[in-house]
Amino acid sequence: MKVSDITPQTGGVFAAAAVAALLWLPVGSAQAQARIDGITGQTFTFTAGAGEVSTADGGSIHFWGYHAPGSNPAEVPQYPGPTLILDQGDAVTINLTSNLPFGKCTSMVFPGHSVTASGGSDGLLTKESCGAAEADVVTYTFTATEPGTYMYYSGTDPELQIEMGLVGAIIVRPGRGEGFAYDLPETAFDHEVMFLLTSMDPKIHELAEQNRFAEIDVTKRWPVYWFINGRAAPDDLADPFVNWLPHQPYNCTPRMTPGQRVLVRILGGDQDQHPLHLHGNHYSEIARYGRPLLLDDGQTLAPRKRFTTLSVP
Repeated sequence: MKVSDITPQTGGVFAAAAVAALLWLPVGSAQAQARIDGITGQTFTFTAGAGEVSTADGGSIHFWGYHAPGSNPAEVPQYPGPTLILDQGDAVTINLTSNLPFGKCTSMVFPGHSVTASGGSDGLLTKESCGAAEADVVTYTFTATEPGTYMYYSGTDPELQIEMGLVGAIIVRPGRGEGFAYDLPETAFDHEVMFLLTSMDPKIHELAEQNRFAEIDVTKRWPVYWFINGRAAPDDLADPFVNWLPHQPYNCTPRMTPGQRVLVRILGGDQDQHPLHLHGNHYSEIARYGRPLLLDDGQTLAPRKRFTTLSVP
């Protein structure tokens, strides 16, 4: 059986609210480590474009998303954006080109990392790409100095563009290896899952599709669709990369066996709060905002016992 057959696949100006938790089940033997789907490397070419998100009631919603070559079989913008899986110490370069409708500019910001941006045009928060010309390509560079779970998203008109779908996750593996959340032996795990939580107000998306941006009032946002890793139930139970969901490659079917030590990565990718409850299992919250919870000595893990985690924007 392939790993993908048994595991979940891939969580105003937003602060990246990432939570990591370790969960134990009572007895038994652990299976081989399951991994989150994503793309690896140190240099990435991103394009922002438009597509259609499928909803479980048979509808579709216009969205904007990021794409990187090889991130999905259809080679199209995806929701959420490609999950970047990095190693601690990687010197990362991301080249971004905007192919958004109506010549819209866009950008990327990376909370938790010290980023240098060049090229493109000056924006409010960072450099922006406003088209496909060579002069419009923006290059972002940073070093993945700290392991953890992070987000990236648009820094251009973020209250609209994040709603439209320009958001994704970053995982930085520690120097100790991919079987650890951080460089602490007690953060070892057998199996990891991701919950990147988002929602959509289809009226905003309809107005954006029709170039009626002046009519969009994000203060009246009223989401009616909620997604985990870009899919709504029951589509989140389908295998990753199924061909009938070309823009939504990641699934979310958490499965585990007794005795496994499971790392849960939770990310709030929209403007709402989401209380995430892991039924039947208490767990230890070991990190927030991409950083481990430590005692004052800066070396000893200080986990918090939890039954429900409130994921915030």
